[in-house]
Amino acid sequence: HYSKNVAAKPIKSVKLNSNISKIRNIGISAHIDAGKTTTTERMLFYSGLIKHMGEVHDGNTVTDYMEQERNRGITIRSAAVSINWQNHVINIIDTPGHIDFTMEVEQALNVMDGAVIILDASAGVEAQTLTVWRQADKFSIPRLVYLNKMDRPDANLDLCVKSLRDRFGVTPLVLQIPIIVCRIPDPVFFCSIEPPSQSTQVALEEALSQLQREDPSLRVDTSPDTGQTVLGGMGELHLEIIRDRILTEYKIEADLGPLQIAYKETVLSPAMASHEHKIKIGTQEHRVLIKLSVLPTTPGKPFPLVSLDTDPDYSENTSLIYPRRLQCIKSGVDSALVSGPKLGCPVVGVRVLVHWLEVGRHTSDPVISSCTTQCVHKALKEAGCILLEPYMYLEIISDEQYVHGILADLSRRRADIRSVEDRGSSKVIIAEAPLSELLGYCQRVRTLSSGRSHFSMEFLCFKQVSSQNEAQAVRNITGFDPV
Repeated sequence: HYSKNVAAKPIKSVKLNSNISKIRNIGISAHIDAGKTTTTERMLFYSGLIKHMGEVHDGNTVTDYMEQERNRGITIRSAAVSINWQNHVINIIDTPGHIDFTMEVEQALNVMDGAVIILDASAGVEAQTLTVWRQADKFSIPRLVYLNKMDRPDANLDLCVKSLRDRFGVTPLVLQIPIIVCRIPDPVFFCSIEPPSQSTQVALEEALSQLQREDPSLRVDTSPDTGQTVLGGMGELHLEIIRDRILTEYKIEADLGPLQIAYKETVLSPAMASHEHKIKIGTQEHRVLIKLSVLPTTPGKPFPLVSLDTDPDYSENTSLIYPRRLQCIKSGVDSALVSGPKLGCPVVGVRVLVHWLEVGRHTSDPVISSCTTQCVHKALKEAGCILLEPYMYLEIISDEQYVHGILADLSRRRADIRSVEDRGSSKVIIAEAPLSELLGYCQRVRTLSSGRSHFSMEFLCFKQVSSQNEAQAVRNITGFDPV
């Protein structure tokens, strides 16, 4: 069931089925970087074929086995691997996404019973998606569409469905609706984590990688300023449990730094900026000129993160921006929004409209991305970013005699009391309060009620920090008084 052009790489023995009706050859196809190999790796893990999931950026995935694939982080040759699933043998064929290897995809289609077309949920149908779709049409291959990267802040189910309908003239049937709309909530706390010694650094990284796979709400990043490993979580207890699990399950006595609040930045009004970037690398001149605007998004109204201006004044230029350069622009925008101009916090609630792009001959892709990043930073400064802080939903159950003291304490914490209700012989206080005012609150409410109150909270939303409270927020983030 394999074409001679499909390279098979066995991992361990798979129980073969002599009944041909129980064998399926399924291809995985998509635009480059949509996540074909990553998705394949998860399928192998959840089928039990492999014990640990590899990552493309680590160069340790099963189907990207060529040295060039692992170095470049892309699929070059179609690769097949077999798994057992519900009394069937499924031969999964991971195909290249880069346009240079289109023929490799077409050869693999000869052996497919069906295909899974993967879309980047933040981008919808892209250039190479069109190519693989037409190839599947040519061979009459039935297909499913799988939306990957639904945990991205700019993931958009409606955008993807619309792009399928508009680009292919099909009527998509949505088989599964995400339980959490758009994405998993962003962490509201973060802290640094350090191994007890340099010799345990690799073991700590492996432990965090495994814990992150099990717990999607745990974020693990590296600080670009200090190089420290930074954990993001949904609460004090969440991060304490992660530290305890690292000790008990992986025998590493990791140290957590002080907890910090995960503030965000955003804009309230649009702003336009242009930036020209010239650089000489070796003997080659690289030049990019870009003009764009940052605009606030409307809550509940989906927009792509990056779009091209179709106004008559600009459309003649933007219509010539082909997908590869658009991808470079998106990469630059992503980099810019990681750190806002006000306090270096992530920027949310914005979209970018590209008005103009000029690229000199032989200019490299990274230069386009770098120019875009600098231009977005200019536009954000021009717009004037404001600070957002996480607000929490609180529910406190207490005996009536302690309610007055609890309410008085909440008022000092900038809480908004939504209701006080009866529940049997107890009172239930419903409130909203900024997370920065709730550090250690669990112990405080127990003290106020002599240990007879129950307390729970969950993330609600981000709200603008008032001008009178911004100075305290600056101290929380930087450790210094604002200038």
